[in-house]
Amino acid sequence: MVDINTIADPQVRLFYTLFLSQRTILRDFYVALPEEQYDYRMVDTRVETLYLIRDHDILHVGWNLALMDHLGMERFSSLREYWG
Repeated sequence: MVDINTIADPQVRLFYTLFLSQRTILRDFYVALPEEQYDYRMVDTRVETLYLIRDHDILHVGWNLALMDHLGMERFSSLREYWG
């Protein structure tokens, strides 16, 4: 692991700090999760699976929308219809 104090660029140091925080959260989750739950199924039916896929796609669309707004890109018609 890199010693954060050796990173000269403040933006890189901030990124590394935030990245490590998220990695720590993920590690702690798997430490807390009992091993017998590793293969836990969140969905049991085909309909639930379809909604899970839809919800996951919404996450990606939201991310892309935030990126487009940050870059000053005009929203295309399908985005305007759904997100405004």
